[in-house]
Amino acid sequence: VNITLVDDTQPAVVNNTRLVVREASSIILDRGMLNATDAEVMAAGLVYTVTRRPRHGQLLLMKEVATSFTQNDIDAGRVQYEHTAGERLHDHILLSLTDSHTPPVPLRLGVTVIPQFIPLEGHPFSVREGELVPITTDILMVNNTYLNRQPLNIQLLQAPQHGQLLSSSAPMKEFQTGQVLTLSDVYDLQYQHDDSDTLLDSFVVRCTWLDLNSENISITISITPVNDK
Repeated sequence: VNITLVDDTQPAVVNNTRLVVREASSIILDRGMLNATDAEVMAAGLVYTVTRRPRHGQLLLMKEVATSFTQNDIDAGRVQYEHTAGERLHDHILLSLTDSHTPPVPLRLGVTVIPQFIPLEGHPFSVREGELVPITTDILMVNNTYLNRQPLNIQLLQAPQHGQLLSSSAPMKEFQTGQVLTLSDVYDLQYQHDDSDTLLDSFVVRCTWLDLNSENISITISITPVNDK
């Protein structure tokens, strides 16, 4: 009696991690990003087929557009994603994985694109003469989910002329021109007007992380006069 062993176990996907790539740049895939194993099949026999190409970039195998590739190609650093579509900051690739013996395993490989400039947004606000307003995300925010999870810094380029940016926790400290705080610490600040007869004030900030910067953002403050008589 001859017994033939049949491999009926699908490959196990060990890693399928969202790719993170700089805008207009590329990233080489490795086992930490996409990795599958099969007890009966070598890495060269685990084949990924592209069922839907990325919309805002290219998946390349040895610098050519990939229609399929193997786990061995990933292990050898031969597969890369190249971002090509301007300011599009999200992408994805649909794949199917097979060992040629079992039904294919569908996969979705997501892509996060880091913009060339940090999208720092500043919005005007108003305050009553002599009073204070907390600095919140309604006033200052980074409009990017991935970057908001990073240790972003805010530098004060120009302090307000008719008030102060003060920490809300004791002892109260002033955020002064040239100083740097983390973005989370900025949300502990409040703008305190100096009670002068002024109608406008402003301050200028910039956000930094690693080698990335935002544009310089000026935030305008409207002062609501109070009748002191």
